[in-house]
Amino acid sequence: MWKKPKWQWEEGDEWGTELWVDYDEENTEMLEEAHKAEINPVDLDRGYFQKRPGYFVDFEGGFQASKMTGMTRRIRRLDELQRSARPELVQALHTCFTSTNVVALVSKDDVTVDEQEAKLSEDALIQLFDKHVPNLHDLRDWTGKDPVTKFFFGTYTSGVPKFKANNPSLNNVLVQAFRYIVHEAEKGNEAAIRCMRPLAEAFESCQAEQAREINSLFGTVTGRDKGLPEQLAKFIDEYKQRVLNTVIPDVFETTEDNSFPHKQVPHIYNRCLVDLGDILGLSGVEIAQADAAKPPELDETAKTTVVDRFRELFDMEQLLEDITSDINQSGNVERAIDRTLLLKHEFPASFERHKLMYDEDEPQVYNFKKPTEEEEFNAFVFPGIVAEMLACIFLPPAE
Repeated sequence: MWKKPKWQWEEGDEWGTELWVDYDEENTEMLEEAHKAEINPVDLDRGYFQKRPGYFVDFEGGFQASKMTGMTRRIRRLDELQRSARPELVQALHTCFTSTNVVALVSKDDVTVDEQEAKLSEDALIQLFDKHVPNLHDLRDWTGKDPVTKFFFGTYTSGVPKFKANNPSLNNVLVQAFRYIVHEAEKGNEAAIRCMRPLAEAFESCQAEQAREINSLFGTVTGRDKGLPEQLAKFIDEYKQRVLNTVIPDVFETTEDNSFPHKQVPHIYNRCLVDLGDILGLSGVEIAQADAAKPPELDETAKTTVVDRFRELFDMEQLLEDITSDINQSGNVERAIDRTLLLKHEFPASFERHKLMYDEDEPQVYNFKKPTEEEEFNAFVFPGIVAEMLACIFLPPAE
């Protein structure tokens, strides 16, 4: 977080009204420069005062005066807390998040669950999806021809076909993950039930996308992503995925024609993961390696172009706003970041923990939004404190 000087003059016909008005940006910069240089008095001849000559500021007396009328008004200087993060911190986080796999950085030991036997019949499996997925039978596979329900039981019993052939050990992990999700949904596990829809929708895409989504949803259901660092890492990683998906059509010739799978975005995405995963800190490389439809290795020019474009489009300030918006949602909604975990997390002593709560004395940092009365004791944040929070978790401590 950081503070920016703000100069104000007092409105009214006499001193003591406490009706303070901000100087415009041009005069604020001029007053701050003069104040630091100990220049006194200083004429107001810019911005708002350019067409209103004859005004000056006396720093020692603490007033603004008119040379023509002699009328004086009080002035004051404030250090205003800024909504945005410190520029140098934004740059440090940008560098970290565009070169480091934050998921691996905070990941716990691999989550293990009991061996999941295939105990459901095909009819029972589809009925379970039907119960929790609205309009299930309208969903079609990537060709647009077959219903996604056609592929559920095969995945449940044998896994993802291409992975079964190319990476049997990874395929076994995916089989167990898929079974675990549906078995937990059958038991009434709310987290698993919420995952049933995205799990079904994954079958609208290619098998590589199916594998990626199965793995991600497994993390949600097992609690692999339950800690605050893990939740933030997942949020950041999903943002990185969106950025890469934006880069691909900018750099490569793409098509939706199934005759040319190596030119389709999901398969180019996997090629980028394999070739650039270490450089950009991307997760999911092992799944991407099993994609037989990905194009050949990128040449050095293409690699450089993707890396440069990715880092250009990775908007750190937008990511901070996105995390802020997720935390500050009102009502009983599903959040990516658990506010209770946020308030309970053990931050370093230097972290200003109190700034995780709404401060009525600094409304400008929240864009003049505030929590409802029912939520006044929940976390309510702004991008500046979110950046400090991310720095505590993902950046090495300052020496």
